[in-house]
Amino acid sequence: MMRFRINETTIYPEFLEMYLRSHRTVKYFQRSASGTSGTMVKINKRVVENLKVPLPPMPEQTAIAALLSTWDAAIEKTEKLIAAKEKQMNALYQLFFQPGMSANSSWHSTKIGQFMTPRKEREVPSEEIPLFSLTIEDGVTPKTDRSLPAMESEAKAGSPQ
Repeated sequence: MMRFRINETTIYPEFLEMYLRSHRTVKYFQRSASGTSGTMVKINKRVVENLKVPLPPMPEQTAIAALLSTWDAAIEKTEKLIAAKEKQMNALYQLFFQPGMSANSSWHSTKIGQFMTPRKEREVPSEEIPLFSLTIEDGVTPKTDRSLPAMESEAKAGSPQ
């Protein structure tokens, strides 16, 4: 571990912290790290001292640090909110889909083949004929607008003009 004392008359500490946490600076340190183990790489003092830091006037440094801090706090709150919502959603999945739960105790189970068949044709999905994909990573997912242009161009290429 290295310790440095900064000159607060030259650089605002929070501005420097934000710069050191930036993607560009992290990449610089990753490229400059040395060592044989992926988990125990080292950054020497020379690498740190040679890092070029943009130095706007102090009022701009404080304004930039305040702005980035606000965004950082908003992102942190959003991530906590997403985590809480994911936890709630998992509880709902269990409530509805875990066998024996009170919400589904009167339901009967049917094999998926009773109401879904594989499609071999390469049709463009529509509201009348929805198209789904089944993958190990994502499970069953609807084909959405992101795949629609590719499928339309494939359909046009395969059909006579």
